[in-house]
Parts: sequence; C-alpha cells; structure tokens
Amino acid sequence: MGTHVNLVMHLDRRGSFEAVGEIIHITSFNANVRDLLVGIEYIQIDKASLETLMSFIQEQVDFEHKGDPTEAGAENAGLLRDDERD
Repeated sequence: MGTHVNLVMHLDRRGSFEAVGEIIHITSFNANVRDLLVGIEYIQIDKASLETLMSFIQEQVDFEHKGDPTEAGAENAGLLRDDERD
C-alpha cells in the first residue's frame, strides 16, 4: 500500500484546491531543485475542482496549439494517430 498524501494544486489565477491521493511509486527526485515526480494510484477530487482542473488543462492545450492550428501543426505536436497521417 502506498503513502497517502494531500495534494495542493495551484492553477495561476484560479487559485488552489486540495485533493487526496496515494503515491504508488516515485519516478524521479532531484533534491537540488526539489522536484518530485510521482505515480499516483488514485486521486479523490470534488467535481468543482475537477472542472477547474480540466478547464485549466484545456486552456493550456489551446494556447500551445494556437500558433499553428493546421494539420501540420497537429502532426508536429504529435496529436495525429499514425493512421491519420498521409
């Protein structure tokens, strides 16, 4: 069984919210810059926070691909499946 953690996520102007999860493995840790990448088995989050998180992710995706909305841009970003490429 993993270690239970409380996660606090800060989403720029949207503020922060908390969720609970369970760490099942640590993929990397860099003590110098205090980066910790973990695999999380599950996360419990309320609906409003989930909607906020999904909105934030969608805005980031839209922003990243805003400069080149063409098929070539999607292919360069790795968004097309192999069977969609010519």
